[in-house]
Amino acid sequence: MLNLLTFLLRDLLRNRTVLAYAALLLLLTFGLWWLDPAPERVALNLVNVILLFVPLYTVIFTITYFHNSRDFTELLVVLPLPRRAVLLGQLGAVLLALSGALLLGLGMPLLLLAASWRTLTLVLTGLGLTWVFVALSYALVLFVPEKIKSIGLGLVMWFSLAVLYDGLVLALLYWFSDYPIEAMVLPVACLNPLDLGRIVVLLQFDTAALMGYTGAVYQDFFGSQLGIMVASTVLLLWVTAPLLLAVRRFGHMDL
Repeated sequence: MLNLLTFLLRDLLRNRTVLAYAALLLLLTFGLWWLDPAPERVALNLVNVILLFVPLYTVIFTITYFHNSRDFTELLVVLPLPRRAVLLGQLGAVLLALSGALLLGLGMPLLLLAASWRTLTLVLTGLGLTWVFVALSYALVLFVPEKIKSIGLGLVMWFSLAVLYDGLVLALLYWFSDYPIEAMVLPVACLNPLDLGRIVVLLQFDTAALMGYTGAVYQDFFGSQLGIMVASTVLLLWVTAPLLLAVRRFGHMDL
């Protein structure tokens, strides 16, 4: 598996799409820094890049990469290699390539120009969301092997988590505004990795006051070491659960 991962990773690091992704992140980071050299405002402006653009690109690239390498995957399956090794090799290469592009384009300039715990949290959140959406995309594409359908469902998944979910949560909080919501707010946040990442990042920038009453609840919990550990554990579950589904599906599916 290690040899396969190394081979695929070398190929991905020469991929023009991955290089363009890293270059675009680098351009955005330095562009925002040039417009406003205040470190905190640059990091805050990059929050939407981390929470919206990075997951969107990850979904599209992962699904497209799987379909474009389908013939090569079929060849690997014929060889005396465990299917699990084939899948994990491909998955690991995609994870490392996209993580490297994110670190090069966004992590390196941020940590060089404005090194702080806040910017480190932002970069780590971006890495976590990259891993989550690679795992979700691989699970999706294995259960929906048609290219057009899988890309369409991937976009629906991203739109639902990035846009629709927030609208539903706001409506829910409005409808139940007369009732105590402390017990409901935290589980609802954990059901969406993007919301969880947004909360963890924004709380590092002391913006809980802008989030209303729920912001105080988030601050009390996610602002503590226990809350950060819980958030990290939930994001890890968002990676491992789809990954286990993908491994199980790949082991039994007919390519």
